[in-house]
Amino acid sequence: NHPHNTLLYVAASFGLPALLIWCFLWIYPMIYCFISYSKLSIFMRITLFAYFCLFFHGLLDLVLFHWPTIFLAAIFLGLLWNETWKGRTYVSSSLCKHYICRIIIKLLVFITASLILILTLYSAYSNYRGTYFFRTGDFYAKKKSDERALYQYQRGLAYKKEAKYIYKAGMLSITSLNNPKLALYFFNYFNKIVPYDYAHKNGFIALSFVKLGKNNLALPHLIKEVINYPLSVGAWFRLSLIQRQQKMYKDAEFSLKNMQRALKAKGLPSSAINLILENPEYDSHPDRIPKSIVLNKNQDNTHSPKNK
Repeated sequence: NHPHNTLLYVAASFGLPALLIWCFLWIYPMIYCFISYSKLSIFMRITLFAYFCLFFHGLLDLVLFHWPTIFLAAIFLGLLWNETWKGRTYVSSSLCKHYICRIIIKLLVFITASLILILTLYSAYSNYRGTYFFRTGDFYAKKKSDERALYQYQRGLAYKKEAKYIYKAGMLSITSLNNPKLALYFFNYFNKIVPYDYAHKNGFIALSFVKLGKNNLALPHLIKEVINYPLSVGAWFRLSLIQRQQKMYKDAEFSLKNMQRALKAKGLPSSAINLILENPEYDSHPDRIPKSIVLNKNQDNTHSPKNK
């Protein structure tokens, strides 16, 4: 649902002019401080190093758009800008000589700083409270306490309609709880918040429809899934089944060939399709499939893939 690179994300979301402005605000002070590195204090050198690490991480993921890293990066950036513009005068000295003007300027600075501080604290609190349910839900999910995990995701949705809560709740409902109706209930929230495709949303919606026997409704979601994720083995397989049921034989053959290519790209034998259908998580993380199971399945090729 997004590129794992801050520069690409800004360019794609806001355009090239915004990217140039963003680069000036976030990169210029870093370059300036690197050039004048020998003049920096120990504290500013540590700040520069910390900011550089966050910025470099931002080239691999969107850490500069999520809390708490965005707040840390903003603090470091403010310190770097202060170092960059240290000693420069923004108001003419003749104007500052007037006592009333100095009072007004100080008052404006105080009000602006106070508003920024209040907004920052509110944003930090809102993000913390919102992600609390998400983190708690993930904790219970890892403990295989699915009901508790789902309850936390539901609390998160009640607090704020965010894509990550919808996705986690829907995915947990269709995989661990095997409840396609509940999964579709959660995935329906996507129609109310964001128009874009979020992660494997289409694949899980299609799986829900397939388990309800509504293959005709699953077909368009499967097509979107394989377009977004051409290495999705389960999506290609289910798509081929539905295409064959609807007498789209050439399309079904094409889908099966792409499924075999996806299996080969992931280093999996054809027999691994059953494992992937039983546990869709293996499709995204084939490295989590126990090697012993794959070997045993590979030795027994007499079983045909299950129609799931």
